[in-house]
Amino acid sequence: MNINGDKNDGGPVFYRSLGKTGFLVSAAGFGCYRVDISSAVHRAAMIEALRAGINIIDTSANYTDGSSELLAGSVIGELIGRNELNRGDVVVATKGGYIQGKNYEISAALKKENKPYPDLVEYAAGLDHCIHPEFLERQISESLARLNLESIDAYLLHNPEYYLFWAEKKGLDLNTARCEYYSRIEKAFKYLETEVGRGRIKYYGISSNTFISRASDYGFTSLERVISIAEALSPDNHFGVIEFPMNLFERGAAVEKNQGGVMTVLELASLKNIGVLINRPLNAFYKGAMIRLAEARDIKACWNDSDFAALEGQIDSAIKTLGAREKNIKRLARNLSEDRIEKALVILDNILIYDQLNKKWKEFKSAFNFESFMTQYYSPRVEYFGFNLKNGVLKDKKAEDEFLSCIEAAEAVFEKISVYFKARHFNAAAKIKEKIGSLAPFYSQWDDLSGMALGLVINTAGVSCALTGMRTPQYASGALKAIERSAGAPPTVWPALSEVDGFEDGRL
Repeated sequence: MNINGDKNDGGPVFYRSLGKTGFLVSAAGFGCYRVDISSAVHRAAMIEALRAGINIIDTSANYTDGSSELLAGSVIGELIGRNELNRGDVVVATKGGYIQGKNYEISAALKKENKPYPDLVEYAAGLDHCIHPEFLERQISESLARLNLESIDAYLLHNPEYYLFWAEKKGLDLNTARCEYYSRIEKAFKYLETEVGRGRIKYYGISSNTFISRASDYGFTSLERVISIAEALSPDNHFGVIEFPMNLFERGAAVEKNQGGVMTVLELASLKNIGVLINRPLNAFYKGAMIRLAEARDIKACWNDSDFAALEGQIDSAIKTLGAREKNIKRLARNLSEDRIEKALVILDNILIYDQLNKKWKEFKSAFNFESFMTQYYSPRVEYFGFNLKNGVLKDKKAEDEFLSCIEAAEAVFEKISVYFKARHFNAAAKIKEKIGSLAPFYSQWDDLSGMALGLVINTAGVSCALTGMRTPQYASGALKAIERSAGAPPTVWPALSEVDGFEDGRL
């Protein structure tokens, strides 16, 4: 399937135009937010998706600190080398703007030399942001090198609204902040037009979470104003793609009349022939929590309300027991020889968890939030310090064994908490599916929530492609199945789907 070829109406994957770019893209695309070149599973998933007809890859310079782009470049190169793929068979979109990881180290070094990137937004510790041409030129060069490509099909400014978030924190007047914001976007667009001329990118655009916000919100990004900037540069400008979130619970793109008060962002994009990429079709912010619009696959049964109360009691009891154990561990550490106490206390600061769990564990709110805590905070620390304990870091086997035993006890508590949130999610998913089936009858016979949620976005008027994480071959197969089953579906009526918010009391 060549991206400039004819739409395939007969196969399992169907294609539609990516706006004025003229590219034909699959209804679902390979989102690379958490993929890494070091993972054989991620590689297998991307290969399977491309072989099956998924023909758009969406990544960013900051996804896994550049490793996501490396994976995409490696897979594309491998398939081209095997004559399974031509460069023209796949649309590659990447982004620049975030300064994290290695880029943050470079930015910090430049600041020390009093040579910071111009227009730098110093947003938070470990996070800067920039869309100045000087930064973008470097980013495009590095992205091309990691992707092993001569040209990027769509290069997007990545969440430029960070400037507005920063300005709001600083208390800047809204009109002043917006004037500067769009001035920075104009400067970036002028530069990106020169990159089109150089042949290093073909089209450019913006990925912004605030295209879907209320027009009165401080951080709102107006597509109407962005289009005006591009058109003022040239009637033949190459601003051709936008990206933003849309899912069952974040419906702003289809219902919020934030473009001049008369159109939604989807309606204006369609009118102006701008390609629309949707991100997070299966991950939704709802009542202060991120929820995954998919079933927990490893839960075999669900609990009724009385069982949940019992499980909560078991967790509270286990946490109390863990607290007593941790108290004894602290006493043991203080009795170590003087040269070992400092190391022991550092380890305890990273492995003891009672204070964070006691009467607070429900604040995770969802399985997604809990899993994020485990993978991003607790598990890496325990893996590191557990390894050191097993290798005799304290030179006191009794203390090391006690520390390791405490880690095991904490992990047993975490397993109970995981089961609790997964069970909550299992029940919530069943209720959400039932709601969707009643509000959108076409999907009433579908058996999986993720397929239903993806199908609803795919079949939204004005959407070119829904990007979804396909980090395993099974996820890739699921996305392909959703595309196939969506054939013939009626356009999604998003205002009617607002009733899905009442699926339960919000606890997931």
